Amino acid sequence: MKRYDLDLVGRTVGVSGAAGFLGRAIVQGVLTQGGDICMFDLDEKRLHDFKNDLVLSGFSSDRISFYTIDLSSLKVGDCFDMFAESRCNCLVNNAAFVGTSELEGWCVPFEGQCLDTWRKALEVNLTSNFTLSKDFVSSLSGAKGAIVNIDSIYAHLGPDWNLYEGTEMGNPAAYGVSKAGLVQLTRYLASTLGPTIRVNTVAPGGIERGQDLKFQQRYRQKTPLRRMATEEDVVGTVLFLLSSLADYITGQSIKVDGGYIIT
Repeated sequence: MKRYDLDLVGRTVGVSGAAGFLGRAIVQGVLTQGGDICMFDLDEKRLHDFKNDLVLSGFSSDRISFYTIDLSSLKVGDCFDMFAESRCNCLVNNAAFVGTSELEGWCVPFEGQCLDTWRKALEVNLTSNFTLSKDFVSSLSGAKGAIVNIDSIYAHLGPDWNLYEGTEMGNPAAYGVSKAGLVQLTRYLASTLGPTIRVNTVAPGGIERGQDLKFQQRYRQKTPLRRMATEEDVVGTVLFLLSSLADYITGQSIKVDGGYIIT
């Protein structure tokens, strides 16, 4: 009889945006379940410090590698050696361009959103995932693998502007559009790379990170579970899709949003 568990022993998982909030949680989850990790991010110091923290927590240094890459200017072939050297057989495309309220043409009304920022968001959130996936697939050389892309509920919904009223927060067009493109890329890759490679997405709802209290309160009221997400809420679904428990799941987008999308 098949054993059902989240054992990731024998899997080496590449995680983009590994030094960020969700990336760190995914890395720790994979290591806890027995998998090895290849971390990549723009910030080398944060990666180095994070690896040291993981080793101090009891994880073997031999199970953790990291590389510095800039997803905004990635070319096909740039990451092939990284995947081959670390022997990655799983990939989590987690990195995202989310910008800040100070970034020109980003967290502003539609009329003020600028083309340069739009292009950068699509480059990081969509094009880099295409590029990373190509290098990852080439490095596998026919072996079985899995890709998990991190999209968003805003790949599936338009923004509810009532949530943002009276705050300095926003919801740029490029974010939702780039994440929606990632969902379609997932379907394409699942159709194209099967049966060798499974490809799915996880669509988180809003993760609580100190947003304006008015926004938080309104968001909770729209969500059947009456709270925003934590990073740990999202990690379990990522680990499930990487594991043998999901061996017959591909081309799907699983919403981890406390039910927000049904309201």
